[in-house]
Amino acid sequence: MALGRWLLRTDAKVLFHIDNSKGRLAVVGNLFEEGSISWFEGAQIVEMILEGGQVTQVERKASMDMPFDELQTFAMRLEYQDLYRNMDKYSIGTWRETGGDTPLIYLEGQVDHVEALTGLLEGVWSGLLNVGDDNSLVFNFREPPLIVGDTVEFIGVCEDVRSFELAGGGTITTPFCIAWQVRTVK
Repeated sequence: MALGRWLLRTDAKVLFHIDNSKGRLAVVGNLFEEGSISWFEGAQIVEMILEGGQVTQVERKASMDMPFDELQTFAMRLEYQDLYRNMDKYSIGTWRETGGDTPLIYLEGQVDHVEALTGLLEGVWSGLLNVGDDNSLVFNFREPPLIVGDTVEFIGVCEDVRSFELAGGGTITTPFCIAWQVRTVK
């Protein structure tokens, strides 16, 4: 633990160590008594050293700031029809009621439409993702900038099935999702 910076907060009896070489943060609690050390990576506890020196590994959970490939290991690869028909099973709303792991969805498709949102959602974009066989979903995202025709990988959560008015007229009823991350496929 020699690399990095040490920060001491005596008022809270806590010592922080920031290890820049590994992107980890250690929090030493109960500094002046026997306490614990918690190691964090990307705002998640990954290891704890408890009283008596016992080391406990903590199960990692999905986080929006994880690299795409790591986040992908937490996402479910679903067939579109399974997602559409069983939205109650995969919805973030159901998860909020029942708890458990975040129901992340992974899909790949082509961007058919992109539109900048305004008002409270300024800086957010909405896109229509064609996932094949004339199946699409609407998703909101912040970055990267996407253009019609881009093939992308999407990881995110789905809210519900909604009806949307199409720019060319008519409506479409499709899953509505919020991107945690979107990556353009080259």
